[in-house]
Amino acid sequence: MKRLLRIARTEVLEHSRQPWMLFILAANYALWTLLFGAVFFFIDAVASAPEQLAQLKAQLAQVGVQYDTVLQFSTSTFGSLSFTNLPLFVAIMSGTSVLHDRECGTMPFLMLAPVTRLQLLLGKLLGAMAIPLLFHLVFVGVGSLAMGRLGVLAPFAHKFGASGAWWVAFLLGAPASAAFVGALGTVI
Repeated sequence: MKRLLRIARTEVLEHSRQPWMLFILAANYALWTLLFGAVFFFIDAVASAPEQLAQLKAQLAQVGVQYDTVLQFSTSTFGSLSFTNLPLFVAIMSGTSVLHDRECGTMPFLMLAPVTRLQLLLGKLLGAMAIPLLFHLVFVGVGSLAMGRLGVLAPFAHKFGASGAWWVAFLLGAPASAAFVGALGTVI
């Protein structure tokens, strides 16, 4: 266990030496949270004034879109993007970790180190998951809880932390799928 955590800590330190990768990771989470947050707060502000809501519905109807469909589509899209970012970034970070070891010439030494291949895989995976998981917990968690309080999103509250299933997906499902995809990225 000690060796596994040492490998994970080394991976986290290595990833923290790549500020552009961390910036892009944080910017991606911030972009989607702020973009959808702005849309939802705008729609909530419009929905609080009946005449503005009627005008918005009429404008959407002119282009052949229903108001309820826009809300349903945007909440589903936010959920999909929020929960697929974590596996994507873990796969990228775990894959670049192995590529970095090959380029630097440390891979043969790692393979000869007194650790099992499973410990090496799990250590690299934990190290690759640490930073993206932190961003996932902060941006998706806080963003979803803030947006879930909007009155216009009350029918979709189960997609923003108001249900047990959301919490299971947020705390277990997304990290589990990230671990699976990250392990594939490390092995491949």
